[in-house]
Amino acid sequence: MEDDSRPTPSASAAGNESQQRVDVLLTRLNSVKNAPAWLVTSWQSVNGAGDNSTAKIFLVEGGFPAWFAYVLTKNATESKGHFDGKAAQCQLIADLEGESVAYRKILASQLAAAIPRQVREKIDSLQERKIRPLNDGVSQGPSKKRKTDDNARSSDRDDQYQHVLVNAPLERAVTLFPRDLFDSILRYPDPKNEGGFVAAISMSFPAQREGTIECQMALEITEDKVAYFARELFKNRVETKDGLRYLRSGRAKIVPNPKFTLTGCDHGIIPSIFGKKASRGIETSPKYRNEVKQCRDITDAVSMVISASAYEGATISLDLGLWEGTLIKRELYL
Repeated sequence: MEDDSRPTPSASAAGNESQQRVDVLLTRLNSVKNAPAWLVTSWQSVNGAGDNSTAKIFLVEGGFPAWFAYVLTKNATESKGHFDGKAAQCQLIADLEGESVAYRKILASQLAAAIPRQVREKIDSLQERKIRPLNDGVSQGPSKKRKTDDNARSSDRDDQYQHVLVNAPLERAVTLFPRDLFDSILRYPDPKNEGGFVAAISMSFPAQREGTIECQMALEITEDKVAYFARELFKNRVETKDGLRYLRSGRAKIVPNPKFTLTGCDHGIIPSIFGKKASRGIETSPKYRNEVKQCRDITDAVSMVISASAYEGATISLDLGLWEGTLIKRELYL
């Protein structure tokens, strides 16, 4: 059984060594183009592995991309051929087996945070195609895949939602939101106009009203604006170090694993951030109106999901009243 009580290196030495190891693990991940033949077998194997196995630690702590980076490196070291950097990769794989569980968990999180967005999107797509069909009964769920087909702007998703719309035209979104917010929204290639772009905005309308949800809007925010909106909307201080985000609470740090949700937005800031029409939609939502009746001056009708990775953006969700949400839908999509 592994002894997990060994002393760890000094902070500076450990930080430098960890960064070097992350760089080695990223080498093969950054250049991978296709799913290797052993992918499915390795996936099935890791889900039956012990909790303290290195592969399982990377999967649980860093998600599919971090696990994939580790097994890509490990399998390469077991090949007979020679390639540049093989010695360093062999040394790393061997050394990791002698490290504590706590250290390997930290390294997996750091690796996940360091994966470039373009690489992560490519790996997420690979997971969606190759692993998702195998995921029944497996705790590691499939990644969220953005719709980009020609019918994406108006599509049925499941029994819970009657209507889901994505890919808002930029020329319409710019008239709805204040410029600061509009400039902070991610852009995606327009699936219907080669060379064009759309705003990463989605709206969903439940087929049957459940609880306080009538209409929801989601805005995907660029990574450089996450700290700003966390501070302005929720009065929370988000900081970044070594590619990881954390929430500062006094002298303590709250680290997402792998994400956390901020709620409790101050009523007074909503109009200046979201503009007149979206603010009216928020104020007419059942959740907001119920909070006003209770004399609350903050609302959970505005929330923000933040990732631990400083290289990822965030998603701001707005609960809207059905009528106002329908008016916004017409302005954005119809």
